[in-house]
Amino acid sequence: MNSSSPKNDVSNGQGAPGSQRQEQSCSSDHRPVPSPATDQRLRRSGRLRLKRDYARVFKHKCRAADETLIVYVAPNDRSWSRLGLSVSKKVGKAAQRNRVRRWIREAFRTSGEQLPTGVDIVCVAKPMTAEETFEDVKDSLVQLARRAHLRLSTLGEPCKRRSTSPRGKPAPRPPRQANGAPQ
Repeated sequence: MNSSSPKNDVSNGQGAPGSQRQEQSCSSDHRPVPSPATDQRLRRSGRLRLKRDYARVFKHKCRAADETLIVYVAPNDRSWSRLGLSVSKKVGKAAQRNRVRRWIREAFRTSGEQLPTGVDIVCVAKPMTAEETFEDVKDSLVQLARRAHLRLSTLGEPCKRRSTSPRGKPAPRPPRQANGAPQ
């Protein structure tokens, strides 16, 4: 057997399985492999992946909402922010939901300097999100994340809207006078 046959030659980039590839494209799907300098995907460290992380953010109850998104925030012990997504079937069929997920991820990735740092952000897409443009989703994410972070920093841990009764229901609001001011 000739060891210099082109089939086993590693120098041409087409060596045996498991050998290091020297070419810059995948031969199976003909798409170029992104180089580290041009790879702009949302890194694993920038995503919420564990159920307990989502539960911690939701338990914190610090949120802001508009007609497009609901954004929950909670502090994390890192110097960067992480993103979690929740896109239900109410948003639309699979293709629409995937597009909404991609848009929210891209909005988070490209507006990193405008978003607060050191927090975990969970975005819950509303059905209206599928009808919005990317710019609308991006603007909504930035504004809501800032608003929720401001609420987090002013109200402390966890955010509380108003006190609750022993049964877990909101406490009744004080009665209002005729001019609209509380008594």
